[in-house]
Amino acid sequence: MAVLSAFSDEEIMTYLKQQVPDGTVSDDPEILRRQSFSTETVLRDSDLARAFVSAKSVADIQGVLKTARRFHIPVVPQTAFTNTVISADGITGAIILSLLQMDKILEIDSDDLLAVVQPGVINNDLDQAARKQGLFYAPDPGSKPISSIGGNAATNADGMSTVRFGATKDNILGLKVILADGRIVKLGGTISGEHAVGMLKNQWNNVELGENVDELQHQIKSLLDPMGILNPKRKID
Repeated sequence: MAVLSAFSDEEIMTYLKQQVPDGTVSDDPEILRRQSFSTETVLRDSDLARAFVSAKSVADIQGVLKTARRFHIPVVPQTAFTNTVISADGITGAIILSLLQMDKILEIDSDDLLAVVQPGVINNDLDQAARKQGLFYAPDPGSKPISSIGGNAATNADGMSTVRFGATKDNILGLKVILADGRIVKLGGTISGEHAVGMLKNQWNNVELGENVDELQHQIKSLLDPMGILNPKRKID
């Protein structure tokens, strides 16, 4: 497949390196060959990717996307690169954006039964960390020791535990997504209307659900319970 560009590879690589402040950028043919084609690839209908970026921060991701938009280059995200459907294989002339080094477990909240993690966290590492607090991470796509949470989420990975605990999407409360133009979008969140918000999280109620949510909740409660006899004093004012 031919790739036509109004810019030279040197121009693109120079600009890309300037936009990645924390991670590493490589155009080494051996690295590109290893990361462009998974072990499942039988028929290679493309050439090598243009660059491999190992991101370590949100700024790195935004820098890659800024470069891609400027030079009209495709981006292929990768984490553990363990999938069997070649969905993370490189594209001719693309930038491979690896998130494998963004592998921190930021929080495990045993009270609310949730975890906040970066995309490069390995499935089994999260499970083992949760078990130290008497919990466990249920989704097991059959690649628990080697696959990442980011890749699991991107493909809605499922497996042996799905019948009982659901696929990956059924265990996600929220996502922080970086769009192609670099904007950050927060989808979902940790506050749910299904259970009581609680004293510690009441301050975040308006942030996640909207500025008028408290007043709306009062109005709904008044319509359904004008005498104030249902769950008295359970609503935090």
